[in-house]
Amino acid sequence: MDRLDARRDAAVAIVRHVTEVVQANWLAKSLVPLWRVYMAPRWHWVFVHVTGTVENPAEKYWAKDKLTTNDVYRDRLLAKEIAMLVSLTEALGMSGPQRHSLFETFLHLDWMRRSAITVQDLFLYCGLRRSRFADCVLSLPAPQDGFRKFANRFEIVQLTTALFNICTLPAAKLVEWVLAQAKEDVVVQSLLLDSDKTPPLRLEIAQLLLFVVGTLNPNETYLKSALEALYLTTPVDPTLDFAASHGMTTIAHFLERFPVLIYPIFWIQRTLRRRILGTKFWARLQEDRARWGTTQVFYRPEELMDQINACKIPDEEKPKDDEKEMTPRQLAKVLPVASAQDNGKATPSLLEKSQTDAPWGCAANISAAKDDAYSFAQDIQAYPNEVAAWQVTADNLLAAVHIKQKQLDCALEGMAVPDEYIRVTKSLANGTVTPTEATDIRKSIVKQYGYQFADFIVGFSHIKDVMKHVPKHTKQKGKGKKSNLPLNWEKLYDPKEKRHFYYNALTGESDWEPPRSLRE
Repeated sequence: MDRLDARRDAAVAIVRHVTEVVQANWLAKSLVPLWRVYMAPRWHWVFVHVTGTVENPAEKYWAKDKLTTNDVYRDRLLAKEIAMLVSLTEALGMSGPQRHSLFETFLHLDWMRRSAITVQDLFLYCGLRRSRFADCVLSLPAPQDGFRKFANRFEIVQLTTALFNICTLPAAKLVEWVLAQAKEDVVVQSLLLDSDKTPPLRLEIAQLLLFVVGTLNPNETYLKSALEALYLTTPVDPTLDFAASHGMTTIAHFLERFPVLIYPIFWIQRTLRRRILGTKFWARLQEDRARWGTTQVFYRPEELMDQINACKIPDEEKPKDDEKEMTPRQLAKVLPVASAQDNGKATPSLLEKSQTDAPWGCAANISAAKDDAYSFAQDIQAYPNEVAAWQVTADNLLAAVHIKQKQLDCALEGMAVPDEYIRVTKSLANGTVTPTEATDIRKSIVKQYGYQFADFIVGFSHIKDVMKHVPKHTKQKGKGKKSNLPLNWEKLYDPKEKRHFYYNALTGESDWEPPRSLRE
């Protein structure tokens, strides 16, 4: 096999070299325009007639009467189902190629050839982590609503409607619906532990994690235990109520400072938008839905088409082209560019700001009164991936633990806790924290949670970039020569492992055994 691979690589290299030589020749460069003008159309004509395929067919090719007699569509869908699909997609503003792209995606998902798919099929195709949130937001239709009376499966019309329901929800409304649904869900209530039922804020966090995440991975378990020890336990000393002093009194404060708790719902929404029909298509539909002014969250196919038709502008009321030219255009306000002082958060666009103007619904209805309370959801939705959400979470957790340790040591010296918290968080996010302060922050983490948790949370935060530039201790060689730098090794106790270990707060190193510099 190695000889065959070597021969293949040699042949490919020869072909590549010959191609580069021919392309560099002036004669080949002059023949390229002639090929594009005269020969390429003829080869394309031959290919179309030999294979029987048509590239970029006319819109009439995707009409309802054409698709109901199309063998490819009729192989999986019923004639009435095709007619309803065309009516729904036309109401949503899909073009013929977009409708065909949706149909091809459905064929890919329907690997069992049952003309209906499950939520698991959709999430396996998108590479998503299934949770109770997915089962609720993609609520299964009633069997009598479909053409085949399937239970626990989506037909293509029902799938299109379900995707519309989740992909067009604004960020603030989605967070509000999730928090309301997590409190009412029967499955979540049955999985709650007795230790998570008090105090009330701890109950809300536990319900949210069970609803959004489900089974926690080691990193999420670390975070949950840290938040419980920091804020979600009843304080022994009423004067040291860290939740009240840090301003963590509602679940919205937790989601704003620790966005990884709620980010999975936005990742599901973003992935579904990207993998099916694209983000621009769903952004346009989100704008249209915001103009309806309704409070309904979940639509059935018939309800969705009726709602769209009811909100359409009649042709006689639409402004003509000459009227559009004479009408003065209102200029949008220019948003400021995100600076280093904005904690690295992306500035929301005008589209994202306009998506939260209309009222939306919870399981039945949701008022627009709580929009301001969840305005941070747009920033979380703009995070490119889970790593960015973990980075913000880690910075805020480091700052909170460090401030708590300062409070325990009475080292704040009259400084206001909120001001100091904001200062530490901004310095971590901007990378302006000094090596000395970075060392103190790591020491605070180690004292309260042990070095294993310190390595875990520091690995996600911006402080790891600062620690890379901290000079490590180097010992001079030779007899009688000792280093002028301090060793910085401390003997600490790990409460989880119940044993001592050695930790260098300056470099971040740790070991169970005494380091060599201390033994010598």
